[in-house]
This record gives sequence, C-alpha cells and structure tokens, in this order.
Amino acid sequence: TIRWNIVKSLNTQLTYTNGLKANQSDFYAYLRYRFTYNDASADLSYQLKTSLRLNLKYDFSYKVNPTDTVGKQIAQVNRLTFETRYNRLGKTTISSSLSYASIKYNDKNYANQQLEYAMLEGLRNGNNLVWNVGFEQNLTNNIQLSITYEGRMTGFDKNDKSTLKPVHTGRAEVRALF
Repeated sequence: TIRWNIVKSLNTQLTYTNGLKANQSDFYAYLRYRFTYNDASADLSYQLKTSLRLNLKYDFSYKVNPTDTVGKQIAQVNRLTFETRYNRLGKTTISSSLSYASIKYNDKNYANQQLEYAMLEGLRNGNNLVWNVGFEQNLTNNIQLSITYEGRMTGFDKNDKSTLKPVHTGRAEVRALF
C-alpha cells in the first residue's frame, strides 16, 4: 500500500494484494474451492473540512482456480466506485455509493456455485451495478436512528432490457447507546 497526501484535502492510495483463498470441507466436497487472486486498486479522495468527503476508486482483480481437473475457472473484475459522505458534527451522517463492475468469468463448463460466488464476490458475469444510501441521526445523546437503502442489478446486458432486474433492500434501526 502506498498513500500520498497530494495536498491537505486531496490524497491518493495505491494498493496491490496477492493471495490464496480456499474452503475445505471433509463432508461436503461440492463446497470445496481454492483460487489465487491478484488485486490492484487506486483510490482518490477529497476531504472538504470535516463535513464532506468525495472518493473515487478503481479496482482490478484477476482470479484463477489453478486446478484444471475441476474447471480452471478464471475471473477478471474491473470495478469503478464513487462514494460521498456528509457529516454534521455529532448529529447527522449521510453516505452514498455507486459502483459499476464489469466481470468476465469463464468456468469452462464446470459449474461450481460456491467458487463462482467467492471469486465474483456475490456479483455475476457481465455488468453489475450496486448502489446504497445511508442516513444516521443522533436523536439524543443515547438514541441513534439509522435508515439504509441498498440496490443492485447483477449480470445484466446493456442491450437486453429483460436482464435489467434490480433488487431493492431497505432497513431502519433505532439504537440505544449506554
């Protein structure tokens, strides 16, 4: 990881990770998987005083199942994310993000749902959009209100409207802090 504060309010961060992810199961052979991954990301962040932060991030991932006898699956993920966060000191926080991911996944006709889910991080082959908005408000010193909305469209084709099927999720929570 390399981090550089270009000026006080603008900084960038570059990250590279190489690793191995695996799941072993003696009783459930179909849950087993193992793959290597290389992740690189570039992050540009702008902070306006303490109230507003804007963030733009690009991620590239290349993941390979090295075992040819079970498919030698390959995933290439390009993801662009834009995030905002607004804080009103000690009172309110509003955050949002929008992420677009283009994924090329090849399982070579050997389907393994657990491996695919782990390699694609819950997304699907093709184009993916994920967005969310969150609102937190301190009602009193000890009570906090939180409202969250999340949406996603996974594995869609831009030219085929029948694949544009969004999923929406909303949550509301009141917390007592003591």
